[in-house]
Amino acid sequence: LRKIKLLAEAKDRSLVRSALASYLGQEMKIPMYRAGFALLYINGACIGIYIMAEQENSDFLTCRFGTSGGTLYNTRKVTRWPSWPPRGGMGTLEEASLLLRPKNDYDSYGRGLVYELDRDRARAGYAPLSNFIAFLNLASTSQFVAEIEQRFNVEGLLRYQAIEILIGNGDGYWFAGNNYYLYDDPVARRIEFFARDMSNSLGIDELGKRTIKATKQF
Repeated sequence: LRKIKLLAEAKDRSLVRSALASYLGQEMKIPMYRAGFALLYINGACIGIYIMAEQENSDFLTCRFGTSGGTLYNTRKVTRWPSWPPRGGMGTLEEASLLLRPKNDYDSYGRGLVYELDRDRARAGYAPLSNFIAFLNLASTSQFVAEIEQRFNVEGLLRYQAIEILIGNGDGYWFAGNNYYLYDDPVARRIEFFARDMSNSLGIDELGKRTIKATKQF
């Protein structure tokens, strides 16, 4: 590894969720960051315990797909403000929901952060992404059935979805259109899906969609 991420996970005091998702991903044989735990010392002083996670870089892509020569998109949900930088008022959420965009403006949508092109692996620009989204939204039923597995790693997505449902991830693709990568694999000639940041799971619900009301006993 040439680069790692140290995750403080302020919302997860147990520091278990991201690492557990990583272990489950490995067991399910899908591309996912590896994670462990580390005590961080700076100049001899202990700063605290962190999750030490693998960075999704060229080493990661070569290890999982055999090449880093494709095009990588970092897809997420962001707040779109009426002005930038924000000057008050409420923004609107823009999600990487893979819905068709007018004029294929994926490079500017959400300040270019909803479908962010990894500039180090931008071989084909936005063409693979726009072609894939157009296929998802415009293909006939017969064309979709005949071609989807040639264009996209369906089994990998289904394996990931099993994990997301099992741990109740409320901040991934299925629930929020957030926190995942799409990689245009030039060897397999299809789009690959893999997730990142699965800490908002196992009971953490920042979106307020699964609130459980407590009752007081007298």
